[in-house]
Amino acid sequence: MDATSSDPQAEDSRAAIVPSSSYAHFFIAFGVWIAATFPAWWTMAEDWWNDPNYSHGLLIIPVALFFLWRGRKDWGRIRPQTSYPGLLFFAGSALLYLAGTAAAEHFSVRFAAVAGIGALAWGLLGWPFLRRAWFPFVFLFFAIPWPYVIYYKLTFPMQLFSTRVACAVLDFLGVSLARQGNIIHLPGYSLEVVEACSGVRSMLSLTTLGAAYAYLTQPGYCRPWLLFAFAVPIALGANVVRLVITAVGAYAWDPKIAQDFLHEFSGLLVFAVALITFFILGSLISWTDRKLRPSLP
Repeated sequence: MDATSSDPQAEDSRAAIVPSSSYAHFFIAFGVWIAATFPAWWTMAEDWWNDPNYSHGLLIIPVALFFLWRGRKDWGRIRPQTSYPGLLFFAGSALLYLAGTAAAEHFSVRFAAVAGIGALAWGLLGWPFLRRAWFPFVFLFFAIPWPYVIYYKLTFPMQLFSTRVACAVLDFLGVSLARQGNIIHLPGYSLEVVEACSGVRSMLSLTTLGAAYAYLTQPGYCRPWLLFAFAVPIALGANVVRLVITAVGAYAWDPKIAQDFLHEFSGLLVFAVALITFFILGSLISWTDRKLRPSLP
């Protein structure tokens, strides 16, 4: 096959931005779907507003819209086309929504409400469109609160893990301590690693941050996924750093520092450490890619 040959229709579709009127049928279907699934979106919004574990959900929709707008010069040249697999996937999302509603299973209802948006884009705008604009639709899934049965199953093991690692670091630094479960006993002070300090909350928000940062800074297919894979270790590491600094402050200066620092500045510290780590790893991945990439003749 001649490598220079091309599809005239594809070239035509890339020649100019498709008029927004070509997407009218999608916007109408999208509006109907949002109205039909509004109870799911409303309960999610209540969780975003009231539950600190999911407060990052308030930013998901605006950020997803920004990503979609940012890539408009790419997907805006793709002419909409009907995709029957996408419509079938949408039918499955609608059935899941109905079944979840009947069973009062909130996670299934919310998952179906979000999945239906991407399925509509696939079914009414076509796979070529979704292939170029997939990330904003996938990013919406980060807005779905986890089922509490999963959340609480993760919380206590992560409390113990964070406590063990923090104690190992503190012991290496020469801090006198004794560990009892998720409690770190220091001279004159005991630091309890409660549920809010387990690292689950930071893991939820930092995986979201990691996905957005990887998408914005890493081109290609493998590099964004590689950087995103570090999101969970970075979240756990940042949480351990928070505990270590808090314990050192209580040990070396004043136990009151631990309480004030932990409650007022710990979140900022976690995100500062995570952002710096993401930046370093992203730079390292880019540098490694440049070194390993074969030289062009």
